[in-house]
Amino acid sequence: MSWFCDFLFGFFTRHFTTKMLALLLSVGLFGFVQASLTGTQQIASLTLVPTLAEDLRGSYVLLTNTFRLDGLTIRGELSKVEPLARLYRGEKRLALPIDTQFLSAYPKQPDGLIKIPIDPKLFRNEVLFGRDVTVEPLQKTDSIEIGTLEDRSARVEVTPELARLSHDDCEGLLTFVPNVRSVSVRGPSVAFPPDKEKELRIVVGVRGNIRDQISASLFPGESGVLSFGGGLCEVLWQAGNIKPEYVSYLRITPDGGVPLSASEFQRTLTVSCNATKKKERVRLVKVPIVILYALPRTIDLDEYQGFLPFGDQAMSDGVMELLDVRMPAVLAHDEAFRQNLVVILDLAAATTDPGGVLKVPYYLDLKDRTQVDDVASLTQIAIDQEPNHAEFRPKKP
Repeated sequence: MSWFCDFLFGFFTRHFTTKMLALLLSVGLFGFVQASLTGTQQIASLTLVPTLAEDLRGSYVLLTNTFRLDGLTIRGELSKVEPLARLYRGEKRLALPIDTQFLSAYPKQPDGLIKIPIDPKLFRNEVLFGRDVTVEPLQKTDSIEIGTLEDRSARVEVTPELARLSHDDCEGLLTFVPNVRSVSVRGPSVAFPPDKEKELRIVVGVRGNIRDQISASLFPGESGVLSFGGGLCEVLWQAGNIKPEYVSYLRITPDGGVPLSASEFQRTLTVSCNATKKKERVRLVKVPIVILYALPRTIDLDEYQGFLPFGDQAMSDGVMELLDVRMPAVLAHDEAFRQNLVVILDLAAATTDPGGVLKVPYYLDLKDRTQVDDVASLTQIAIDQEPNHAEFRPKKP
């Protein structure tokens, strides 16, 4: 065995310097060759575009669309990284198809949200750069968010203000109701309250100052419908426990209708209520008297003595000094309308009682009936005096 020991000893001692130089040369050559085969490249800007596979779109919704990545540093074999760098210097969009297998690698959170971190590990997936290419840590961190789709039923209601609203121009309380009462809502579960047994609400309001809009929208008659639609309605999503940031992903289907986007649904909404204009007592002063005679004339008022408010002085002047009426508050301050009023003394409809007293109906009319607005306003005024006829007695011979 001595010869074997001599051999080993000689192997490590004879020409030691030469052997060490050869080893160092080999290591250096290996490092040089290895360095010449791998390298680092820079992609100045890249847009990552995730998409869901067709079979996932019935159960999931992509909540984030594109991501811009700046200063992306990649390294690996030059034969791999150099073509990538050239490709994304000109084509700056990188598609990320997400299928069932890809999605299964990421856990679902309790609210149904799935987050896919955009990090160096993501790019090692074969659908992107692959395992042979390493991406350096990114300048900023972000995540692709995918929501689990959920169907919920919802009740449509108006805001508390619209549910019991008083207005100076209207009698009593105004109660508005929406034209749609219930809907089904499909959207990411993260948008809804976590309690699935709790009824979802869609709360509807009116844009701007509702009281000013009521004043400007009063109907021509004494009573009518106040209605606000045509884009005036807005949904207060947060009031109904729907997260506003996810509204654009909702599809809303009214009962018996077709699915609509949130904005389309909002445009179809109308809120309305029945209303009666509030009336107040107003005393008109010096209202002209117009006598409406029968044809041919059968009554000569000069043979009669009038009683208030149609006394002899009023009939002589052709003016009723005072007349109490009830009219909507909005008309009470319309001086031009009040100046257009006259009192019609309708002799054509007069009757005579057994005592010889002439009873003549009277009512309000307009001097100028070409004023269309005044004609409509006239129907909202009632004479607030009793009796509702004028009395005249024959003068003594």
